[in-house]
Amino acid sequence: MSEFKEWMDRSTNLLDSSIRVYDRTINEYFSQHDKIELGKINEFIAHSFRESRSPHKKYAFKHYLKFKGKTHLYKRLVKARIMPRKKKGTHLPARTVQKVILNIENERCRDIATLMYATGARAIEILSLQDKNIDLDYDNDIIRITVIGKGAKEGFLPLSKSYQHLLEKYMGDTGYLFLSPSADLADDPDIIRMLTNARAYLYEQLKRSALSLGITKFGTHDFRRNVAQSILRKTKDITQVKNALRHKSILTTLKYLDEDMAEFKDAVLEHQAEVFHE
Repeated sequence: MSEFKEWMDRSTNLLDSSIRVYDRTINEYFSQHDKIELGKINEFIAHSFRESRSPHKKYAFKHYLKFKGKTHLYKRLVKARIMPRKKKGTHLPARTVQKVILNIENERCRDIATLMYATGARAIEILSLQDKNIDLDYDNDIIRITVIGKGAKEGFLPLSKSYQHLLEKYMGDTGYLFLSPSADLADDPDIIRMLTNARAYLYEQLKRSALSLGITKFGTHDFRRNVAQSILRKTKDITQVKNALRHKSILTTLKYLDEDMAEFKDAVLEHQAEVFHE
């Protein structure tokens, strides 16, 4: 056992697995360098963030510097951060999205997916719908749906009356359309667990349907991306897309559009660059 490994085992509360990883990290560094140099350490750490997106090498050096009595170097370690990988959304023709939905085996999941594609709502927003969120008499042609979105903010979705039968199919005694909880408290642990399980099952059903049609990448959030694309093509107005998806920033909306809509991003950024620089 190396001295550093012995020190971690004796002087820290680290798990055995962490001790092994940290010791291996330091050995890896010294296989490339002869001595401790802050610049080389930071380069080593930054490279690990770029390649493996793992923070453990920085943590390893925090302990190693303490082991060596060089605690003054703690704060000078590189402040590299793990940036989330940009997820490329899946944009499909409307008919293809409809085929994916109709191909879903479970009827309830099929109806949930239908509502998601019709409204552009998030999976969790539809799954957590309650009877009280549905106003069937809001207007002669429109059903008003209240959803709780990100940040616990209330939002409103318009839905054609032609979908009324789908909603009424699930409205009943429990108060929830797509869950059958033992309590009706939104923050009840059982509700959170049931929502998590329901979303996982919905994703599994959707993925299976897409794969059977030869579509390798399609998730629940891709409904919102395809709704954004559809509304933009119909209205030619990105503000209407933003409002439909209930985004705070139009730059968030831009991320939902296909690459063939890239000119919108350039136009928006060009405009913003000139706002205070005329």
